[in-house]
Parts: sequence; structure tokens; C-alpha cells
Amino acid sequence: EYDGHAPLRRPFTMLVLLFSDTTRAELEAVARFVPGAVPQAARLAIREAVSFIVPTELKDVPVWLAKPLLDPVHGGLFYAHVQGPGKPLFFALDPGTIEGVRLLRRPDDDYFGVVVYHHLEVLSQQRRRGDTLSTEGDLWPSLRIAHQAIDVTVAPDLACEIGVTLNLESLEPGQRWLPLTFGGKGTVDSVMWADGTRPRIRVGRESGVIWVRCDPPLDTGSMRALRLHYHARLFERDGDLFFNQIPDGWYPVIDGETPATFDLAFHYPDQYQLAATGRRVADETRGGVRHTRYTVDPATPWVSFDIGLFHVVDATADSLPPIHVLVAGGQHAGDSELLRGDGRSIEQRVAAEVRDEARFFRRAVGPVPDRPLYAVHTTDNVLRAYPQLIHLPLTFHRHIDPDITPYFYRAHEVAHQWWGLSVRPRNYHDAWMSEGFADFFAAWFVQNSTLGTPGYLDILGAWRRRILDNRKFLFGKAAPAAPIALGDRTNSSRTVGDYDVIVYNKGAWVLHMLRNLMLTDDDPSELRFGGLWREFYTAHAGGTASTLEFRAAAERAAGQDLGWFFSQWIDHAEIPTYTFSYHVAQNTDGRWVVKARVAQSRVPSTFRMDVPIRLEYGGGRSERLRVRVTGPLTEFELPATDAKPVRVEFNDLESVLCEVVQAAWK
Repeated sequence: EYDGHAPLRRPFTMLVLLFSDTTRAELEAVARFVPGAVPQAARLAIREAVSFIVPTELKDVPVWLAKPLLDPVHGGLFYAHVQGPGKPLFFALDPGTIEGVRLLRRPDDDYFGVVVYHHLEVLSQQRRRGDTLSTEGDLWPSLRIAHQAIDVTVAPDLACEIGVTLNLESLEPGQRWLPLTFGGKGTVDSVMWADGTRPRIRVGRESGVIWVRCDPPLDTGSMRALRLHYHARLFERDGDLFFNQIPDGWYPVIDGETPATFDLAFHYPDQYQLAATGRRVADETRGGVRHTRYTVDPATPWVSFDIGLFHVVDATADSLPPIHVLVAGGQHAGDSELLRGDGRSIEQRVAAEVRDEARFFRRAVGPVPDRPLYAVHTTDNVLRAYPQLIHLPLTFHRHIDPDITPYFYRAHEVAHQWWGLSVRPRNYHDAWMSEGFADFFAAWFVQNSTLGTPGYLDILGAWRRRILDNRKFLFGKAAPAAPIALGDRTNSSRTVGDYDVIVYNKGAWVLHMLRNLMLTDDDPSELRFGGLWREFYTAHAGGTASTLEFRAAAERAAGQDLGWFFSQWIDHAEIPTYTFSYHVAQNTDGRWVVKARVAQSRVPSTFRMDVPIRLEYGGGRSERLRVRVTGPLTEFELPATDAKPVRVEFNDLESVLCEVVQAAWK
């Protein structure tokens, strides 16, 4: 039972417990344990339970289970495998996760033909009862990496030798094992402490985790430096083309989300060009080898670099920091038909677009750190943004929707310099404040480009179709779509692919609806909406922000309570269907009156929205009104007018994410 909710009751035939908390003492207080032979049924039960903890293809116990079994971590672990009728359930009190009360299940896609895989999928999770601790991120780490110094030597054949020094800090007493996640494509050559001693290590067979033994154990607040050396092939070359194969975790991390400062040094043949995260503070060439160094501060969870044979174009303008666009040339230029057409070279066109995007976002939001921005067009369609470094695709070979174009994707990735990097989401519930914000700002940029408002509305229309065409909305037979607030949990074995639709597209739609909610006749220049972004960004640049903090900023800008809006669109998943009908008639004094009704369905009866209605009178004349729609049926009469409306447009400017059904007046 949790916070008053009904308890989950289920008969079971097998229960396997794994724990490092006080469970043993609690059991010994009520039961007597003696040595004895282990029954075969118990052996089979344990084997079955272990098969879920250590899936066949992983071959390693996951860190979230192993770490609290090896070391004291925030009160210890409790894990239960419950087998009863149907699929097994799993319950965990995970001390390394902020929302550590977790109910798990076997996913629906746990089978491939006759082959059975064993995996775990979160069914629900929440904080422990009474936990109000304010935290950054989703994890509750016992160790952190405060700083990384990474030294990369790139050979002419692109083989990479990498040395890393990690400055570690213990956040809990008695830390004996340090789990370093290493993203693959590399072979570790050596691990040692700064004094030259070599610790005991255990390298995961498939998981990419290196366990490092700390002797003596690390106490709270203690710092220690660890050095690793490894070699990897992070790039492949085909003629003049360089294919970036840098994986996530190409350098060792503990949890992948805790920010750190970095010092990055590179040594590479001087015929190549290189761009990296951070500010370049050193650059010299000796004996045909170029040596560059970058510093990354403020702290960030992510850094990367790119190398190749590029055409480099400077795109700095106005008061912007330097912008350098690196475009792959050679034979790849022949594949770039989507970037040609106005007489400019590929480099010039891409540089102009990145410059215009950065200029628009700076004006709309505020300045990013005053350091160069590198936009690298990769040959393998990698899309990823890092602080001051953007990996962009050079071409797309098909246009499906107006937002699946190089033009839109470049704007999306540039927008991440503001949303997702300069202002990071506080935790997974706030992921939409990175991806949804970047989608909206890319569309907003499109509106302010040569494509104008029609291009902006085309993008919104594409997103609306994806959201409404979602199998769960139309048919209601599969698992329902999750709310935006569930972040990456919107994807599950029953809702595959929902993350992009919900967090990216629907998250952007929320901002569009918020924009239109603030749009009034006395603010045609959208000063309230624009002021929201400048205030919010200024308050949180260089740190994290939550949805609750964004709501507070939106309420100040709108001058009203928006709890109902954020509850409906962020914390819940329902999308209304409006069946709209109207009738135009003259009243007794000869003026024209519009009577209308709206039937609202697929949402709770308390769902409400102020929906714009545009009355067109012909000759270019029109006016816009707002009508509060709530409950199953809303009937209203608009103010009488001297001219007869020739058209009545419900949900003008696509102001509300909904499905509109036009019905005859009866």
C-alpha cells in the first residue's frame, strides 16, 4: 500500500528475496533459520529469479542491483521476485534511484519466436513515503566524478589512444567498489590510481561496466584520482569521408547524468580539422601533429568531438559568439541535392542557416556562453548536440513531413544550445523541457524564416496527425498513451515509439497552446510570451529547471493560475474531440447572431480550454473571440454583429490540440 492507494494483492507460488537492508533482522525476529539441504525446487526458483537479474545477452548483474549488495548505499536494497498466475512481478526498493519504490514486470516483447528472453520493465515507480528531498537528476549516487581530464591521440589511420584521469568524490561512507560504465568500442589497457598502484578490477563481459576496488574504502567527502588508458576506433574513413562512430560513454562515467568539468586534449595529424566541446585554450603544431586543448566549464554531463577533412566556414554575425560550420566535401557533396538550389555553395547555405538560427534564438531567449559554436555536418546522419558542438546530418534522402527536413533538424539541434544544454531538465519528468522545447523553437524559427506562418502551421499539423493517429487514441484497445510527465517511461513494450510523439511533438504542442493562450488583442507583439522565455532562461541558464518552475514563470507572464493547463497537458494524457455545429440567423433588430454548440468527448468532464473562434465577413474582414469549452456539452451565442458571418472557424490558428468534427446544426 502506498499513500492511501489500494494495495496490490496477488497469490504467489514462488517468492525469491534479495536484500542488503534490514530484512534479515526482521525475518529472524519472527522465524528461526537452521542449516539444511536446499530443495531442488528452491534451486530452480533461484535460477529462474537470477535469469531476470542477469539476462542471457547481458551476462552481468546490473549496477543498480549489484552496487548496494557490495557497498552500503542509502539504507540498502530490497528486491522481490514474485511468481504467481501469469507473468511474474518484481518489486524493488532501489536505494540508488530517487523514485526507488519500483514495481516491475516482464515486458510484452520478451519473446522472439520460440526464444524467451528475460528482462525487467518498470510498471510504476515513486519516491519512498515521506521523502521530500530536493534533488538533481533521477539517481541518488554514492560516488561522483567531479572532473575528467581526457587526452586523445589520433593516428593517421584514425586509431585512437585515450588516457583519462578521473577525480572521484565519495558521497557515502565505506565505498569499496567503483562502477565505471564504458560505452564500448574500446579496449582497456590499464587502470591505476594516481600514485601508480593498480587496483583490483572486474570487467563486465557484455555490459561495459568496469568495477574498480577501492582499498581502503572511500569515506564521505574523500577525493581520489584514477587513471585509465584504452584504445578505440571511434572513426572510419572512406576516401575523403569520415564516419563518426563515437558511442555514448566513449569516456568512463558513473551514471551518465551527473555533470562534471572537463579538460580535453587532442593530438592529431595536422591535415585534419577537429572540433570539440568547450573553449579552445591551446593550439599549436609540431612536426606535422596538431595539439589542441579545450576546457569545459560550467559542468556538463556530455562532451564529444569530431575530426575529418572539412570545408570550414565562419558564420559569425552581429554580437554572436564565433560560429564555425564544418562541412564534409569531396564525393559526398554530390549527395547534397537537398541543400542546393539558390546559387550558394553548400557551405555558405548551411553557415547562413546556422547563423540565422543562433541569431533568432539569442534574440528570443538570451545569450549562450560567449564561446565558439561548432556545427559539424556528419556523413552518417548523426544528430546530437553538445555544449558548443553540434553534429548535424548533411542530407536527408526523403521528405515525409515538414519537420523531417535538414532545415528543421538543424534548427532543433541549434536550439539545444539553449534548451537541454544551457538549461538542463531537472529529472526525467522534465525531459520535454529539452526535446519539446527544441522542437517548438525550431518551428518558431521556421515561422520567422521565409517559410512563414504557413510553414509553422504545416509542422504543427504534422505533429497533430501523429499524435491523433496514435493507435491508442484512435482505437483505445492497446495501452493508453502516457502523459508527457513520464518522460522516457512513455516508451514501453506496449507503447513502442511513443517517446518521440509524446515528449518531442506533444511537448512542443503544449508550448504552442500556451502561446495562443497568452495571445490577446492588447498584446499583438506577444510581449508576454516573449518575456516568459527571457525571464525563464535568465533565471536558469547554466543549471537545471523543473516543470513546476516553468509553470510558475508562465503564470507570471500570463497573469493567471495555470495549474489546470499543466495538469491537463503535462500530468494527464487525454486529448479532446470537439463536435462543433453552428447556425447564423438575424435577430429582431436585423443584426446577425451566431448560435453554436460544442460536444466534448474523450476527456474528463472537468477538462476545459478557451478555444478561439474566428468570424469571417468577406472582403478581408474578420474578428476572433474565445469561448470556454468544458463538460460534455457547451452551448453559446456570440455577440450580435452588423455584418453576416460568411464563415465560422472553430479552433482558429490550431490553438488547441484536438480533433474537430464539423456537424450540421440541428
